[in-house]
Amino acid sequence: MRLFSTSLLLTAVAGALSLGTVSAATITQTYTQPTSPTTWSVADISFNQFNPILGNLTSVVLQFSGSFGQTETITVPVGVPSQTITGLTAVADVLIFDAANFVNQITDISGSQNVISFPGVTIAAGTAQTFNASGALGFGPASLLPITPYIGVGTKSFSMAGTGGFNVSGGGQSSFGITTTSGGTLTLVYNYDAARPSDVPEPATFGLVGVAMAGLVILRRKR
Repeated sequence: MRLFSTSLLLTAVAGALSLGTVSAATITQTYTQPTSPTTWSVADISFNQFNPILGNLTSVVLQFSGSFGQTETITVPVGVPSQTITGLTAVADVLIFDAANFVNQITDISGSQNVISFPGVTIAAGTAQTFNASGALGFGPASLLPITPYIGVGTKSFSMAGTGGFNVSGGGQSSFGITTTSGGTLTLVYNYDAARPSDVPEPATFGLVGVAMAGLVILRRKR
C-alpha cells in the first residue's frame, strides 16, 4: 500500500512539471496576385523568416491556389475554304521561383481544360467563332527542405510568373485571337513547437510539488 501511494505522488509531481512542455503552432503568410492578363510576373515577394525566439521550426509548407480564364476567337478569312478545327485546349501556367536562386525552379503549375468537344468544329469562310475556357490552378501543400534558410529575423523572397495560351490543331488558314487571365494566392506556412513562456514552474505547480514532497515525508515517518 505504501509503495502504491509513493508511486502515485511521484506521478503527480511528473504531471505538474510537464505542464510547461512545448505545444504545436503555425504561422501563415500569404501573397495574392489579382487576376491579370498573362503574361505577368512579380519579383521579390517577401515573407518574414521564422524568428527562432518563438520556438523550434519543424516544417515549411508552400502552396498556391488560383484560377485561369481564356477566350479564343477563330476567324476564317473570305476566299479560303471552310476550316475544320480538330483540337483546341486551353493551357495556363504559374511558375514559382526561389528569388535567392532564380535558376532553381520550385514548381511549375499547369492547368488545362478542353473547351469544346472534338472533332467536328467547322468554321465557314468569312465567319468567326469564339470559345471560352476556365479552370483551376494549384499545387501543394509542398514541404520545403531544408528549413534552415527560413530561420532568422529577415525575409525570404520568391518570384512568380504566369503564362497562358491555346493549343490548336486544324484550321491552318484561320487567324486566332487569344485573351488569357490568371492569378491566385501563394501561401507560406511555418509549423513549429512553441517555446515555453518560462522554465520556472507556475505557483500552482509549486503547490503540487509541495504536496507531493510532504506526502513523501509522511510516508518516511510511518516507516
